[in-house]
Amino acid sequence: MSIANPTEPKPRVPIVFEKIDSKKLYNILQEIGVVKLVFDLRSPEAYEKSHARTAQHLHVENEFIDVAEHQNNFAHEVSKHIEAVFPNKDLKRRALVFRYIVTYGSASHRDDFYMDTLAKWIKMEQLRTLTAHNNRLPIVEKFYIVKDSYSTFEKRYPFLCSTKEKGPAYGKPYPSEIVSDFLYLGDRENSQTLSQLKDCKINYILNMAQELPNKFEDTPEDPEYQINYLKLGTGDTIFDVIHPLFEKAVQFIDKARSNGGRVLIHCSMGVSRSATVTAAYLMRTDKLDVDEAIEIIKKERSIINPNESFRAQLKEHTNAIHNIILE
Repeated sequence: MSIANPTEPKPRVPIVFEKIDSKKLYNILQEIGVVKLVFDLRSPEAYEKSHARTAQHLHVENEFIDVAEHQNNFAHEVSKHIEAVFPNKDLKRRALVFRYIVTYGSASHRDDFYMDTLAKWIKMEQLRTLTAHNNRLPIVEKFYIVKDSYSTFEKRYPFLCSTKEKGPAYGKPYPSEIVSDFLYLGDRENSQTLSQLKDCKINYILNMAQELPNKFEDTPEDPEYQINYLKLGTGDTIFDVIHPLFEKAVQFIDKARSNGGRVLIHCSMGVSRSATVTAAYLMRTDKLDVDEAIEIIKKERSIINPNESFRAQLKEHTNAIHNIILE
């Protein structure tokens, strides 16, 4: 029987490569618990004029066409950016480095080529030598390529773009967008920051936290911006009963949809209570089971984690949820 050498590097975890749209990029930018590196592969002039929040420009010469010949030059550019963010080598040895790498461009053939080149370079495991100590697991877990053009992202999310005229974009995380242009999942701060609600065009708020007020219900900061509230606040323990609230919650969310509105579902952290009723809504509208609904939400907001009791109540009352009457 062979004994593993403790000094040998641990097995490499395969990097997940995925093409994503503008909504997914929006949600990734809200992931405060994930260390990520966002590359803008457009021209320096385009980057200076406008770029996604936190994005760094990765300059690539127009003549860069032969992948094999210029691979090292490309690797050098990437390494410079990594060194700029983590100049202290001790930090990298503790694996305090990037889990996600995201690239976007102008959806041109040129930018697609550079994104593909960067992906191939990572597959060749050159990135490992830049970001992790030999005796640690590589920390890059996912490589995302935005298939939409930057102009598409900028049109949908101008508030997440730093521009030459406006300066840096708003730095705090927005609510996660679960259903495009309709359903958002967030926390207390999202529900109490009017600029975020306006940016996302949210005009319905479902408050699932018994400890939080409907901040703009009685004292609106902007009387011309009307918000429709429903508070179904409950606690977040294994002893709390949430299933009697599913019907009212789902009907309120669907009312927002019927009226062409956008709804924010929130609790204190946007992790358990609000995620539970969001799951109930998806179960009703798409006839999903509990695990399917939670998986859809988790792809857009990785921190969600309905408590054990809430999951059990969703499962136990699946048939009732599927039969909730909508307007």
